[in-house]
Amino acid sequence: MSVLEHLHLSFRIRMKHSFPGSEPRSLTVEMADSQFEQAHGCGTPRPLPHRWPFASDLVIDAFRIIGERQALQWFVQIFERTGPTFEQNVLGIKGIDTVEPDNLESILSSHFAAYGLGARSATFAPLLGDGIFTQEAARWKQSRDMLRPLFSHNRANNFTQLEEHTKSLVDCIPTGEIIDLQTLFFRFMFDTTTFLLFGKSMNSLQATLKGDESQTMEARFSEAFRISQDFLFRRGRLGDLYWLIGGKEFRRQCSVVHEYIDEAVQEALSAQCQKDKTADVHSFLDALTQQTRDPKVLRDQLLNVMLAGRDTTACCLTWTL
Repeated sequence: MSVLEHLHLSFRIRMKHSFPGSEPRSLTVEMADSQFEQAHGCGTPRPLPHRWPFASDLVIDAFRIIGERQALQWFVQIFERTGPTFEQNVLGIKGIDTVEPDNLESILSSHFAAYGLGARSATFAPLLGDGIFTQEAARWKQSRDMLRPLFSHNRANNFTQLEEHTKSLVDCIPTGEIIDLQTLFFRFMFDTTTFLLFGKSMNSLQATLKGDESQTMEARFSEAFRISQDFLFRRGRLGDLYWLIGGKEFRRQCSVVHEYIDEAVQEALSAQCQKDKTADVHSFLDALTQQTRDPKVLRDQLLNVMLAGRDTTACCLTWTL
């Protein structure tokens, strides 16, 4: 289960003038909300029903269903019961979930600046640091302006590599058997994303074909990245109570991920010092080192792009088949 998988179907909305749900809402905030609702013609969202105090039954159901890999079906069932927009009040924390097209257009485009990330930055910081996926406002725009030009680099070798990874994906699918394609799709996107970012692939699909479970640094990184994402996903589901999930194991897995990325960054920075700045760009990292030489910035942005690029596409492939 990915960090982003639960976000594709629903957006939890929090206006910037709202306080975190774990804090008491002042009369001033209540009045601001009321004025906003009247000015924009907002309706009252239907509440998400629950059985136990503080909707703790929903928390238990969520983790159980996630463990059963039935999150998409569960979300669909909820929206079929409540309609396209509903309000949840779980463990004292309020949030609004919606799949209404007009709401999504407002959140992602026409009123983008009016919405905040809530606890996302603090929730994801141990792994992702300070990157485009965890930033807001001016810092987010700065990262977007830095990263946007890097996506325009097209090289013929990219398509050759993608074709090879696609062949490996097809080869991993047995004939006449029922298999979990999501696992293969995540490995496929992990291979293609690492190639585009670093200029070399993890080749996890090839390892699957060969039955190779070796403890190479690449294998350790792949497993640590998967485990770290699982922690992020569970932290994200708790909203402002994200800090209840973490601990030594989470920090250890994040350290393995950071160690691998830091090594790749140092190699790219060293290589850049030895070649002309006009030399061909062979990866996203190569292009990014021409924008900044700060190792922390490079690591954080790479991890943010890796998370978003890998998960969104893998989830899309899974959910559309």
